[in-house]
Amino acid sequence: MDWLLVIWILSLPLSWILSHYTGIVAPDKLLAVLLLAMGYLLLFKSTKNRFLGVTFYTIIIALFILLKNLSFIASLPFFGSLVLRDAIQIGYFLVPLVCVSTETTFRKACWAVAGCAVLGCLSVFLVSIGFLKLPLERFEVSRIGIAALPKSIGLFTSYGDLAQYLAFAAAWLYVAPRRNRFAWSRLSVQRIVMAAIAFLGLLGAQSRNILASLALAFVSAWFFNRTHKTQHKRKGAAILGFLAAGLILASLSTFSAGYVVDLVTGLGGSTAEQTVKDRFKQYDFAWEIIKASPLLGADIETYQKYSHAIDDIHNFWLKTAAQGGIVAVIPLLLLLGTTVASVWHAGKSSDRFEEALVVKAYLTVMFFATLFYSGQGELFWALLGIGASQVFVKADSRVPHEDILPGALHPTPKLTES
Repeated sequence: MDWLLVIWILSLPLSWILSHYTGIVAPDKLLAVLLLAMGYLLLFKSTKNRFLGVTFYTIIIALFILLKNLSFIASLPFFGSLVLRDAIQIGYFLVPLVCVSTETTFRKACWAVAGCAVLGCLSVFLVSIGFLKLPLERFEVSRIGIAALPKSIGLFTSYGDLAQYLAFAAAWLYVAPRRNRFAWSRLSVQRIVMAAIAFLGLLGAQSRNILASLALAFVSAWFFNRTHKTQHKRKGAAILGFLAAGLILASLSTFSAGYVVDLVTGLGGSTAEQTVKDRFKQYDFAWEIIKASPLLGADIETYQKYSHAIDDIHNFWLKTAAQGGIVAVIPLLLLLGTTVASVWHAGKSSDRFEEALVVKAYLTVMFFATLFYSGQGELFWALLGIGASQVFVKADSRVPHEDILPGALHPTPKLTES
């Protein structure tokens, strides 16, 4: 089942391409059904803690889907169609959750995420230079002053999705040599190649979201690594200060529209200025809906009239609150809060520290990026599910990285005193 999961993850950015050319349901959706069926069947053979944990997450996801659309229940056909749409998208969260049960499987999933990032970056650059033609593509005037390199998007349908996958891959490559038995030189080459491909992706995408997410992934991974061995009180204070400062700055930027527009105009030109202005109009629109109906969000009449505008809000939290109100945000916070707390606890173990560090860095990027990124698509939920799967995996029996010589394929034998 491990390799089926890897194939499924790699197929995610190719989904719409395959569906476009074949005219049938994309393979990732068929694989998702198969993996869910196999995963839930095997769940009955797993440990009690894993069974209860995955069941808890499944109930929370189902509750979130229902509450998100509760205001439309007066029209059962409309309510049913939206629930089905959300079940397909959000259900991607559950696929890795039920399939990833060991650290080995988790590491394979991480490499598959890195593969998706490679596909995304290469496709962005090749489309930008005109070497690759896709059925649906959007171009904008170059933001870096090179007419031959227009801003493009490639295989991913959202810059935010590509940013998340690239950030996750960057965090994974940051820690991969600590647990990998292959030669360090080979992993160093992989890092260099990945950095070069990411650079090509940045040239083609010209996205501030991708650049900021990459930078935050490296800073977060470095920060969590440095604070791991510090004293408990100092570590807690440092982490809370780091997260609080970032959250405050990101939140203030949502309200300080004029300053942000001026700043971004200087970085990205007139097109960037218009983009930011449009985003703040979306935020104002979302707040109007939330103020009108804070508990359940938009009603049927409002949603049918402004569905495109609501679905296009580039803020995950405002979009969720506008669609389903406070009752939809509560299970979402419970889901993410449980994941953060569990991953934090897992990171205290030396056997799971590196893998937990990857998820911590990714979740940090995700929380900040979703203030300016709508999320909620299949790619978003699948990646969040991969991160959350770390909560229930069991550590493999393996030799600590201290016993592996750089460049060696096998651990060094330990000398005993005679």
